[in-house]
Amino acid sequence: MRKFYLFFMTMVMMMAGVLSANAIKITLKVDRPEAVVIKVNYVPMEGEVQAVNELDVAEYAYVEVAAKDDYKVKSVTDDAGNPVGNLYSTWNTTIYPSNEGAVYNVTTQTMKEYRDCSC
Repeated sequence: MRKFYLFFMTMVMMMAGVLSANAIKITLKVDRPEAVVIKVNYVPMEGEVQAVNELDVAEYAYVEVAAKDDYKVKSVTDDAGNPVGNLYSTWNTTIYPSNEGAVYNVTTQTMKEYRDCSC
């Protein structure tokens, strides 16, 4: 019976190691760092937002870039210029293992610039 418990505990520990979340590194490049707040799983990032922000997030983490007052998130693109994630009043996406090393370019604009645009 003792061997069974030892075997069982070994299997549990192995499974816990396999199921643990791996950190995924992503980079957020922001044109106006003072204009946004970066949140990971609804918690604001520690420290001030920089022009280049390297984040280590867990798999399936929820990343959000929210505009501060008087600003708007205009677009978020990958390095190839393709739009990524969901862009409403804020930008948000879920990070998957395939996002390892991804670079996101965040473009913002003031509300005055936004309201002066033409259609």
